[in-house]
Amino acid sequence: MVSVGTVYSWLHHHPQLARDYGEARRVQAFMLRERSVELVLATGPGGQRAADKVLARMRQRMAVLTAKAWDLKARPGGSGW
Repeated sequence: MVSVGTVYSWLHHHPQLARDYGEARRVQAFMLRERSVELVLATGPGGQRAADKVLARMRQRMAVLTAKAWDLKARPGGSGW
């Protein structure tokens, strides 16, 4: 597996890779949000505590997926490269 620094270097030097990677992260975050909604809707009586734990983990994961410096499209007013 490559280091994080190598990946960021690739994203910096290859604009199309950065665009595609940013789009993949946005889709991944969207899917996590959808799954969290499904989880909350499916929670029955007594399942609130388990749902809260899963949602907390999902929120942490979604925070990791937020826009980064290389993801210009996700920046306010950004339109990509």
